[in-house]
Amino acid sequence: MRAVCDASAILSGFVGEENFTTSLVLSEIRDFESRDFVESLLLSKKLFIVNPGPNFVKVVLEATTRTGDDLTEADISVIALALEMNTTLVSNDYGIQNVCTFLSIAYENADGLQIREMKEWVYVCEGCMRTFSKRKKICEFCGNRIRKRVKPRSH
Repeated sequence: MRAVCDASAILSGFVGEENFTTSLVLSEIRDFESRDFVESLLLSKKLFIVNPGPNFVKVVLEATTRTGDDLTEADISVIALALEMNTTLVSNDYGIQNVCTFLSIAYENADGLQIREMKEWVYVCEGCMRTFSKRKKICEFCGNRIRKRVKPRSH
């Protein structure tokens, strides 16, 4: 199977026939044992480093704005690469799976668990109940904490 892998997939030991990841994902892998494992995958040509084109990154950034998922640059890069390569993404990260669902990108979880449905997120102030589309920690209006909540479905 040809697949794009994030750090969670690589570190869980997922090894397909032809695996791809991005340089941003590799920068997330820091401990010696894991880096050694990645190096062996690279040397055996079971893992290849490819970075997505900027147009695909832009599509993913727009999707995260719609879903409200708070993803890292590395997360965005692997989703963009899977979109560009039109291949399956392997990740244990539910946020990544959520955006993949939104963009109709096939995904698998390295340990078999997957999201059941796509969710859109909104950020709600605990005090004044104002909603925000982007993540914030403190409400600029009343100073209370802001929590991530599932966005109500419109009928």
